Amino acid sequence: MLFILALFILFEAGRMSWRAWEAREARLKKEAEFQALVAKKQELEKKIENLNDPERAEYQAKEELGIPGEGEEVIVIVESKNPTSTRTVAASSNKFLEFFRK
Repeated sequence: MLFILALFILFEAGRMSWRAWEAREARLKKEAEFQALVAKKQELEKKIENLNDPERAEYQAKEELGIPGEGEEVIVIVESKNPTSTRTVAASSNKFLEFFRK
């Protein structure tokens, strides 16, 4: 009878240890998720702060969205994958330079 009682106590101790280990792992996982959310929150707060700064907002509009500022024009240079003759390149260069002479 004492043997059965000892087995029962040993079984319950093992089960309690397993539950404690699972609870610890769940806590560590939730702490990691919390830290990731805190970092994301700080990143978003910094973005909001930058958007409230007119100069920074204009910079982001120009860089990320390609929106020109007042009085500015956007120039997109696309390189051809096919080699072109020097005459075509020279003509393109003249058009490019002519744009800035306006």
